[in-house]
Amino acid sequence: MNIDQIFKIPAIPSGKNKRKLHANPDQDFLDKYRELNATPEQAESSSSGSKSKRRNVTIEDEEDGADDGVEYMGYDEEEDEGRFYGGGLTEEQQQIMDLMDEVDEEEVSTKRTQSVTWPDYIATTDRYIFCPLFLSKPEAMDLTGVKRMILKFEKAINKNQELRMKFADDPTKYVDLFISHSIMRVSPDQLIFLVFDPHSRFMESEADLDEEIKHLLTLAQVPHLYPDVVKLGTIPSLLSLLSHENTDIAIDAIELLNELTDEDVGAAAADNEEDEDAAQEGVRVLVDALLENQMLELLIQNLSRMDENEPADKQGVFNTLGIMENLTGLDPKLSERIVAETELLPWLLKRIKVKAFDSNKQYASEIIAILLQSSRANRIKFGELGGVDVLLQMLSGFKRKDPRDADETEMLENFFDALCSALAESEIKQRFLDGEGVELMLIMMKEKMMSRMRSIKVLDFALSTPEGVPCCIRFVDVFGLKTLFSTFMRKGVKKLKKAYKGYSDTEEEEHIICIIVSLLKNLPTDTIHRFRLINKFSEDDYEKSDRLLEMREQYDARVEAVDREVRAAQRDDDELEETEEELYLKRLEAGLFTLQMVDLTIAWVCDEDKKVRK
Repeated sequence: MNIDQIFKIPAIPSGKNKRKLHANPDQDFLDKYRELNATPEQAESSSSGSKSKRRNVTIEDEEDGADDGVEYMGYDEEEDEGRFYGGGLTEEQQQIMDLMDEVDEEEVSTKRTQSVTWPDYIATTDRYIFCPLFLSKPEAMDLTGVKRMILKFEKAINKNQELRMKFADDPTKYVDLFISHSIMRVSPDQLIFLVFDPHSRFMESEADLDEEIKHLLTLAQVPHLYPDVVKLGTIPSLLSLLSHENTDIAIDAIELLNELTDEDVGAAAADNEEDEDAAQEGVRVLVDALLENQMLELLIQNLSRMDENEPADKQGVFNTLGIMENLTGLDPKLSERIVAETELLPWLLKRIKVKAFDSNKQYASEIIAILLQSSRANRIKFGELGGVDVLLQMLSGFKRKDPRDADETEMLENFFDALCSALAESEIKQRFLDGEGVELMLIMMKEKMMSRMRSIKVLDFALSTPEGVPCCIRFVDVFGLKTLFSTFMRKGVKKLKKAYKGYSDTEEEEHIICIIVSLLKNLPTDTIHRFRLINKFSEDDYEKSDRLLEMREQYDARVEAVDREVRAAQRDDDELEETEEELYLKRLEAGLFTLQMVDLTIAWVCDEDKKVRK
């Protein structure tokens, strides 16, 4: 016997062989089975009377205990030595039946009258036992109750590991039927049906472990006790489940981690500010312990064995992404650690390339936008992985069509936000230029679809700063000035306002004037590119110059209105004191920045074109 092989820490399994379950026996199977095992006399009597005796049984039937003529599966009062009577049950089956007899009738709610549409209330064969069970009540949410929950959890893990080592030579003998089909979140007084397979050696311990993991979900109600959970040494045990052979157990552990690290846990569990501080500190202690025990690496490795065609695995992927969002929400600096220490970013880029749209594709786009938001290192890594090309490919699908629903719209917004964040780096601007991003954004502007509103914003980021000079030159070369000034003159605005409730002409005007300022700053003097730009303000009887003056009057009036409101408020309330920063933010909201850009444009054009100045 190879002892080293037995005690070797297993790698995360592939999950290819899971869920190889026997089909649940239907009525035809049970009838045929009974027919094959019955004597000729029994078969004749059964065929004549079984159909008339079979019916749906309600909870009241079981509680009354009256002899109403219902024949339970394989049970005949006149048959002393039948296969399913007396000693006909196996020892394990008899133990389960004895447990059922111990269920206190007081736990059964008298309000439940829904029929149990099974062949019989309790049915047995040599392969399956069908029986009703009740979920146990949760532990009290205090330190003592938490310790008791942790102890049960550790015992369930140890028992499961012991059985897996004991029967390691027969790994196909476990069934995840409990997890994927039978274990449900229901209140303690609800009746559920569980399917037992007496031939499965691991099943009972898997079910117990699954139940204890779900009990730990209640820890999210007491985040101030997280430090005690860490001290009890629970974190290594919990994270070890991420590499469990049964993928469903790993999925349960991921769901638990997602709930425990939710950034709203502290606020939801706190009654006052002091409790909220204690809850937030508890979450931070838990997160630190999780990171110290390589949670990030284990989570990302686990993604490789998730089959999103399975609903449970799909939810597991969603919860994994939820954990990443929770971590970056608690500490934005962790985004760099996530990208540097794991393969999450490559996985995300691969995931959004999947053609079919679903919730996980949308969530992946959101996580990319979050990771790029405030980290130069992440943006550089994103460019090295070819992320700019991936985003441009995804956006090209919306250049002539709108998203189908709100979820797909949010995904489109995430793609644009991620691209805008990445364009803050000069290296990304060059990749954007090489990937023909300027041309794609201009196509979107022309089509006047939903994507137009965000394509203008992307061009604003791409053309800004001195590093945007190549993009500015390309913009003019591909006849972008015609499209830009068509938008500047508000052509197609009425259609957009009517079609899209989220359209903001103020936001669009801000980005348009910023693009014009970037072109004025970056286009080299004494070149055909600059001449074409300046000439736009004098053509068509100076209509673009008139539009500039119109915008200046409009935004100047808005800012002046805010100034008057502030002065009036200060006169009415002598104690009203607003900081300069607050006043400045109010003026910016009214359009001060756009007003400044318009003034700068007017000054620049007047300086270079005497006709416009006159």
